[in-house]
Amino acid sequence: MRWEPFYLSILLAVIGLIQTPLCATVTIVSMAPSIASPQPLGTAVTWTVTATDTNPGPLTFQFNTGYGHQALSLARDYNKGTSASGAWTSQPFVWSTVSGEGSYQIQAIAKDFTSGETATQAAGFQLTPLATGGNAAVSQTANPLIALFSAPSCAAGSYIRVRFVVSGGSPNYTNWKTCRPPLSMNFYVAGMLATTAYSMNYQVNTAGTFTSGPVPLNFTTGALPTQIAFPAYTVVTPPTSQADTTDSTILHANTAASLKAAYLPVATDLNGNITWYYALGDTALLTRPLSGGNMLTLQSGVAWNPALTFSQYLREIDLAGNVIRETNTGIISQELLALGFTDATPLQPGSQSPAGGHRLPEPFSPRSYAVAQWLYRLSSEGGKAISARHAGQHHRPTGGRHGRSCDRPEYQLASCLVLR
Repeated sequence: MRWEPFYLSILLAVIGLIQTPLCATVTIVSMAPSIASPQPLGTAVTWTVTATDTNPGPLTFQFNTGYGHQALSLARDYNKGTSASGAWTSQPFVWSTVSGEGSYQIQAIAKDFTSGETATQAAGFQLTPLATGGNAAVSQTANPLIALFSAPSCAAGSYIRVRFVVSGGSPNYTNWKTCRPPLSMNFYVAGMLATTAYSMNYQVNTAGTFTSGPVPLNFTTGALPTQIAFPAYTVVTPPTSQADTTDSTILHANTAASLKAAYLPVATDLNGNITWYYALGDTALLTRPLSGGNMLTLQSGVAWNPALTFSQYLREIDLAGNVIRETNTGIISQELLALGFTDATPLQPGSQSPAGGHRLPEPFSPRSYAVAQWLYRLSSEGGKAISARHAGQHHRPTGGRHGRSCDRPEYQLASCLVLR
C-alpha cells in the first residue's frame, strides 16, 4: 500500500504528458493577397495571414518584402493578431510599391512571444510596368494632388527626374533617381495645386547632357476632399518678386496642446495654398522628411494593447500615403524587456507605471530609451543595433528644435527625439 502514492504520481504525470503538447507549435494555415498576381505597379495589395497555435497565444505577425532574389527587409513589425474559432488572423498588410516591375517576395512570420515558437511562409507576386512600348505614362492616385509618373528605362550611369509645370508658371522638379535598366522609372509627383492642369515630362542626365522625353503628358489634379477639415493659413507678408522661390514648399507638422486632437500633415506654397496632405492615418504627427520624398510619422491605433491607442506606431510613408515600413510600441516593449527593463510596458504619455504605481517622468521613461530602437528597426541600413539603454543615455533630451522643450507635456517625447 505504501507504493500506491508513488504509482499514482506516475499515472498523473503520464496523463499530464498526454494532455500537454510535447512541443508547442505555431502553424501558418493560409496566406492570401486581396487580388491575384500580376498587377500594375502602384496597386495596393492587402495580404492576410491565418495561423494556429497549440499554446493559448497570443500570436503576432511580421511582414517582410524583397525584390527578386534580393534580401528581405522589414515592412510591418510584429503586431498582435485577432483570435476567432481557434485561429489567429493578422492585421491587414497593405502593400504597394513603385520601385520597379518584376517579381517580389512577401514573407510572413507568425510568432508566439510567450513560447518563442515561430512559423514562416512566403509568396511571390508579380508587378507589371505602367510605361510600355518606350512611352511614358501618368496615372491618378488615391490622393487627388499626387500623380504617378512612369518613364521608360534609361541607360546605366544616367539619372532621371520629372519636370512638371503649370501653364505660364515656373517649372518644378522631382528628385533625381539613378537609372536601373531594364526597369522603368516611377515617381510620385507632389507639390501641385488642386484642380490645376500641369504638363509633365521626364529628363535624363547622362554625363551632364540633359535629354527630355519626346512628348509631354498632361495631368489635372483633383479637388481637395470636402470631408477633410484642412487648416487655413493666413499669409502675413506675401512673397514678392524679390522672394527666393528655390524652396517654395513649406511642410507643416501640425500638432495640438491636448495631444489627442487629429493631426493633418500638409504642405503649402508661399501663398498658403495646400499642395500636399496626408490624411490616411489616425492622428498622424509628421516628424521628419527623408531623402527621396518619404517621411516618418507617429500614428495612433491599436497595437499589442487594445487599451492604448495614442502614438503607438512609427511609420514611414511615401508621398502617396502608402506605409513603406512600420514598427510599434508592443514589439519595442518586448525588446526592452529582453534588455533587462522591468517597466517597459507601452504607456500613454504621462500615464502611471503598472509596476510601481508612480508617474513616469516622460524624458526618462522606457519610451525615451526606445526611440533609437524604433529608428533602428525601420532603418534600411545594416550595422549593429544600438543598445536601448545607451541610446537613452546619449539622446536624453533637454530641448527640441526652435526652442521647443521636450519636457513640456504639450509635445510627444518621441517626436522631439526624432526631430533632433
